[in-house]
Amino acid sequence: MTDIGIITGAAGGIGRATAERFARDGWDLVLVDVADSVKQVGAEVRKKSGRKVIGVSSDITRELGLPPIDTAIMELGGKLKFLGLTAGVLQKVGPIEHLDLHEWDRVLDINVRANLILMKHYIPALRAAGGGSIVTVSSWYGRSGHGLFSAYCASKAALIPSSSPQRRGANERPWPASPPESVRAAEIASPRALVS
Repeated sequence: MTDIGIITGAAGGIGRATAERFARDGWDLVLVDVADSVKQVGAEVRKKSGRKVIGVSSDITRELGLPPIDTAIMELGGKLKFLGLTAGVLQKVGPIEHLDLHEWDRVLDINVRANLILMKHYIPALRAAGGGSIVTVSSWYGRSGHGLFSAYCASKAALIPSSSPQRRGANERPWPASPPESVRAAEIASPRALVS
């Protein structure tokens, strides 16, 4: 049985680069994005790597978006070992007194709620596979804040504790407390177990 990874935001730069790296390292993948172009990205990654890769267009801010992902996992037939939550958006720039609450909700739904929904749903599968990894993408703004990006900063701050290890084993260590502001996605190494 092969290892399967789910990568969200896979039609975009970080998500696509992460998918290309994982496929090159021998992973079968379910690539997820709200954009239909994720299906083409999946086909291109599959062709280039020779791995099983399925692109799924789905709104992951609602639990109703999960069944197509579940179907793709079943189609691949392996064990879910990685959840790469790279989907994220910026907000419309402006001071908080001009921030529309719909914009606040949009940013928090995509950057936080979607991650919670996916973690809640897939942690049992990661455990059933003997453990796996969950990686979220935060930002320096999650630690420092910025007056014109209040929703974005709040959403990135929320990701820091939400992806702390569920249980650590002897060979596991937490991610650095202050990760570099930018990491080249193409240099991401295969994950170590953070869920057991």
